[in-house]
Amino acid sequence: MSRKMLPCEEEPEMWHVDAVDSEDTALAKHRCLTECPVKARTACFILGDGEKHGVWGGTDVRERGRVKYRRELALLKAGTAA
Repeated sequence: MSRKMLPCEEEPEMWHVDAVDSEDTALAKHRCLTECPVKARTACFILGDGEKHGVWGGTDVRERGRVKYRRELALLKAGTAA
C-alpha cells in the first residue's frame, strides 16, 4: 500500500525559494502547516535547522534563525553551553 505524497514531494521546487517574502514562500509555508502531518513538519524543521535556503517545517530561514537564537539564549541563561 503506497502512502500519500507530502506537499513538498509533489512540488519540491516550491520549497527551495530563496526570497523570504515571495508568494511561493508564503504558499509553501501555508501548505506545510496545513497539509503536512505534524511529525513530518517537526522532522522537516529539524532537518532544516541551519539550512540557509528554502522552507523547512513551515519556516523560512529568518524564522529558523530566530528559533535557533532563542534556543541558544535559553541555554545560556540556564548555564548550559550550546
